[in-house]
Amino acid sequence: MPDPKKKIMVKVPKKGSAEAKEGIIDLENDTENKLELTKKYDDGKEAIKKNVMSTPGNTKEDNVQGISIKKEEMKATPKIFVRKVIKSGGDNGTTKILSSDGKSVKYEGRSNMKATQDAVTLNDSQTKDTNNRREYNANNYNVQSGAKKKLTVNDVQSLVGLGKAVKKA
Repeated sequence: MPDPKKKIMVKVPKKGSAEAKEGIIDLENDTENKLELTKKYDDGKEAIKKNVMSTPGNTKEDNVQGISIKKEEMKATPKIFVRKVIKSGGDNGTTKILSSDGKSVKYEGRSNMKATQDAVTLNDSQTKDTNNRREYNANNYNVQSGAKKKLTVNDVQSLVGLGKAVKKA
């Protein structure tokens, strides 16, 4: 049994470094055939296309995942999530945090109170987290729909994990 207090350090290449770029697979120019897409990938791609084309208009809005899909390109983009923070009256005034539509109040308090400052910090953290998840959802959609042609190591691992690709040595 491994020692529970012993930590194992793993070297992770920095984003944008030469080591990180080595893992990128270009699906259009994969002359070495590092990745083989399976029938499950093709079936999923067709199901995605059929689902998107069944909706009227030029774009499909997926409110659950927070993405918008353009029909022409079959490419998803994240919908940016924003809450409005309105401060009035200086330090002794009030601070309001409004929902993304600007109609309902999520929080209201005096600007100089610690609880208000904590609420603004929490709001910023939640907004950042929501936008990160939406970017992840858009990337995942683009990988599975075939809109993304240059796959990263994480993209390849997700396809392999889903059984939609087989990685060759």
